[in-house]
Amino acid sequence: MPVIQIPNAFFQHDAQSKFNPETHIDPGFSIDKYISKDGSNTLIEGIRGTGKTHILKMISTRLIENFQTLRVLPVYISMAEVAEYVTQDTSLFRIHLYSTIIIEAVNTIKINKSTLNKKSTNIINKVISELAELFGLKESNDIDYLISEIEEYSNKLHQSVLNNPVKLSQITKDLEEYSGGLSYHGINASAKSSTEDSLSIDYLTIRLSHLNASKFITQFFKYLCELFDFHHTILLIDECSDLPPDAQTEIFRLFKLIRGGTRISNDRNYLYFIGGVYPPQATSYPSKALGSAIDFEPGDDCSMEYLEIDIQVSFYENFFNQLFYKKMKIFNPTSYNVSDYFEDEKAFLLAVYASNGLPRRFFEILHQSYETLCEFYSSEQINDNKTYKIRYSDVSSSIDKIVTSTILTRSKFTKEDFETFEKIVAALKKRNKKVETESSSKNNYVPINFYFTCPRSKEELIGNLISKGVIHNQSRTRSLKNSSTDTGTGKGLVMMIDLAIAFTEGAIPTKSKALEYFKKDTKLSAKRGYESCQSISF
Repeated sequence: MPVIQIPNAFFQHDAQSKFNPETHIDPGFSIDKYISKDGSNTLIEGIRGTGKTHILKMISTRLIENFQTLRVLPVYISMAEVAEYVTQDTSLFRIHLYSTIIIEAVNTIKINKSTLNKKSTNIINKVISELAELFGLKESNDIDYLISEIEEYSNKLHQSVLNNPVKLSQITKDLEEYSGGLSYHGINASAKSSTEDSLSIDYLTIRLSHLNASKFITQFFKYLCELFDFHHTILLIDECSDLPPDAQTEIFRLFKLIRGGTRISNDRNYLYFIGGVYPPQATSYPSKALGSAIDFEPGDDCSMEYLEIDIQVSFYENFFNQLFYKKMKIFNPTSYNVSDYFEDEKAFLLAVYASNGLPRRFFEILHQSYETLCEFYSSEQINDNKTYKIRYSDVSSSIDKIVTSTILTRSKFTKEDFETFEKIVAALKKRNKKVETESSSKNNYVPINFYFTCPRSKEELIGNLISKGVIHNQSRTRSLKNSSTDTGTGKGLVMMIDLAIAFTEGAIPTKSKALEYFKKDTKLSAKRGYESCQSISF
């Protein structure tokens, strides 16, 4: 065929298609440290498209693969599954959140049922009885039956309550008539003696909607740990920052409790968490200083893992080369090298650098480039025997389209965001044009600049630009030692304009030299503590 063939599924990311662990590449840190009995509470931070979902699913996959050795139970939950209930009612959100956690935990247990070790009969019977009481169910000596019953009632919650929010209000109103008020673990367990499904579901509804529902959940995992001899369970909570502030507070309330209230002994807990979050500009961490009932402070309440491939690291190009290689090998085992699909290396590398460390955008650029190539071939009606591969011009055109139609869209930004963005681009454009014009008369090469400083007092002006990937916050991992003398001095947060934005919006003076600037000047600009970094007046 005249045009190389690439299946559409190749361009899809983990949120669009079936997760495939064979495509994994460590993103600057090894995930092996999470595949062990050394539990940790961690937030993986990155803007959309950095690969948070992939990392969390990869950790889950590896833990399941090593379950018999480690006995660590991974429970993956995406907040996208419960987001629809957030705006309706806080209690509804709690019910959906915690019933989803229960259901996913039970599903994972069933998948690994053949490898589970149960303790002695006396211990099992005691814990089964306590677990049944926790859920308001009849006592049973059969753990498999009880686990299935818990799963059944959790599933019924979705049908009977979540699809009928009015019922929650009615159950709450009638609580005193059948439960005798709140007591141990947040609610009286007197309903457990009933044989009616509706009353058991109502009981569980109240337990999961109560403000102390997070304590209920941690107690549930303590019993599971005792029953099945788990070393611990790790909750992998994805898309935390996609929720409204009140719902995020509920997530961080759970994290806070896991961190401080799930200890088995001095050397381990029975429950840990790893959460996927956006940068702090797009995440509502609860703070007493800002009126919340609790504080949650990343770095103190958990460790942080920053997920974005810095273009300055030595393995940057190789990371994307391997990303392409591993994924293409799945779709075409006989032809999977970059040279089989790109006209030359320059075309591939332009896509690599314009992605600015974001795997999702990398595949978006490749997808649009391939579509552009196919449109070109179709419109020209070429009949020669040449096999057409993705060209540099296809990639260049795709970057412009993605920036205009996907990144810099009106729905993502306010008028003030665009005004701030335009000031940044104008300042970088002015300096870089001057540099290029004067470079021929200077003995020492002056690099094109991509960096600028932002005073901490002005950080909120660019917060949304950072969270949407227009500006990249270098200060998360690097520090400023110098600032450009021709634009004034002063310390601040080190920021970088996105390379695709710089390419399309003219922050670099000559498009045809873009790859040279991206490969060489980004590193030169950052040398000796960002000595070419600009101070921009906002």
